[in-house]
Amino acid sequence: MKAHSCVDWVAAAAAMHHGEWQQALTLLLTFRVEDGFELSRRYLWCSRVLCELGRYSEAVEQAKQSANFAPGTSQSIARYRGLLIARATRRIAYGQVSTAIIWQLLKEDPASKTLQIQFAEQALKTFGDWRPAHQLFLNRGEDAKLSTKLEYWMDIRSRIYEGCTRKDNQLVKMRGFAEKFLTLPGIVGTPERSEQTEVQLSNRGRRTRRIGVISNLFCSGPVFYMGIGALTRLANTSKLVLFSRQSIDDWATDQFRRIADEWMDVSHLNPQQLEKKIRSAELDILVDMAGLMDLDVLKALSSKPSRKQYKWVGGQFSTTGLHCFDGFITDEVQSPRGSEQFHTEKLVRLKSGYVTYTVPPYIPKPEKPVEKEALVVGVISHPIKVVNVFLEFLKKEILNHQSQSDFKVELNFIGGRYGSPVVQKRIHQFLFPSIDQAESNVLIRFLPTTGHKNQLLAVRGLDWVIDTFPFTGGLTTLEALALGVPVRTYAGKTFQERHGVGHCAYSGLRVAEYDLQKIGPFGQEGPKNDGTALLKAGSQRLNHDLMAESLEELFMFGTSGVEVT
Repeated sequence: MKAHSCVDWVAAAAAMHHGEWQQALTLLLTFRVEDGFELSRRYLWCSRVLCELGRYSEAVEQAKQSANFAPGTSQSIARYRGLLIARATRRIAYGQVSTAIIWQLLKEDPASKTLQIQFAEQALKTFGDWRPAHQLFLNRGEDAKLSTKLEYWMDIRSRIYEGCTRKDNQLVKMRGFAEKFLTLPGIVGTPERSEQTEVQLSNRGRRTRRIGVISNLFCSGPVFYMGIGALTRLANTSKLVLFSRQSIDDWATDQFRRIADEWMDVSHLNPQQLEKKIRSAELDILVDMAGLMDLDVLKALSSKPSRKQYKWVGGQFSTTGLHCFDGFITDEVQSPRGSEQFHTEKLVRLKSGYVTYTVPPYIPKPEKPVEKEALVVGVISHPIKVVNVFLEFLKKEILNHQSQSDFKVELNFIGGRYGSPVVQKRIHQFLFPSIDQAESNVLIRFLPTTGHKNQLLAVRGLDWVIDTFPFTGGLTTLEALALGVPVRTYAGKTFQERHGVGHCAYSGLRVAEYDLQKIGPFGQEGPKNDGTALLKAGSQRLNHDLMAESLEELFMFGTSGVEVT
């Protein structure tokens, strides 16, 4: 190991700046450091690099080691160390541990804007709690200047989840965010491929056509359950090139690998490197199944490295704000006429519906719930969707039910995150701020579940589901319908506000059977769980062949079999 020089530090810093993480780690480990302060710095830099490489346990140890060699370092370095530990811990342990670390740092330095933003972000990811974000943006006007990417993105998500702004502003905000943070340097307007590349790719035959799919969710989750059916069939007619951005593999990942002609791990590439990797693959079509869940992917796609690019399932809850997509795949229920005003992309309305549902092999059979003294209903969306406007609606309906009805209702909040005391306290205090719940004929229960199968078993025992709004349930709605549990949902105007109504409609249900506004959350006029699956064999949401045919027509002819606006 050679003695270090300033050149070594500069080279390592340059590699980190350009996102060349493996090279940076190699450089950091190839020179000898003896000074305590510089040892501490190397441990911190190694921790940062290991985080980017997905080696989170090692990252925690490196950050902790840095304190042993420079115990008297500045407060800013101590905060940076804490943030690195918190970031890595969030990946290897339940988020409450990471949140507690940031909270402790924030108590020591309450004026730190960086820590305030990090804590607000962590509270969202761990508890679905918007209150720290609200505090962060308190007294800010519509035109307040947002200085950092994370701060800007948090503000936009608040508007998307809570519906707290005029609908046209959602597009304005997303477009501004995309221009500032999601566009590679030199990209202005709609990027185009060269004529030579166009001719080269358009001359390919069907089975030699190369379709790329990129996602950070090639695992058990929405991308699998709503996309694998059609993708499996497309693999018979095209060569699939899958670009994986994740660090977790499971049984669903194995199924994605089986249908891939080429599998590329691109989890640690920065946007510039990712753009080059995709461009070098010479794709005819690229399907983005990461979307707003992976902003680096969107930035890489801003230069249009593939001949054609489409946005589909996966982080698909709003416009991307970009102009690099040839279409935003949707359908006539999910995006009715007039929805164009909310998108920078062209809307591609598939006649098949925009997704299908693949039933997991372990899903329990539908079963009529055991008769109980009380009706048993549930909220099954992620706590991040249980926002104030939805809780205000529930509180009003609970008060109405107490004054007008005498039958009892058991309202269950189902899911692993509902086991958190922070989540329970927030919901309970909002719904019962001044009355004793024991005096109410609506009983609130929290049912934390472990594992997907146990979640499905808990949902099966409900009489019906009350869908969240403005951000409605996606995969959870399809799961409930497959289990025979009716869903009462609210139909809004924007994409994320219409997941529930879209899934119910394409499952073959009538509006009167799922309209939350007409039936109400506790009304007995609507359908109950009678043990019969509501996703039936003839449902378009189960017709993978039709879905694949619709995508084939889109990819081959651009507009045949679909409506593009």
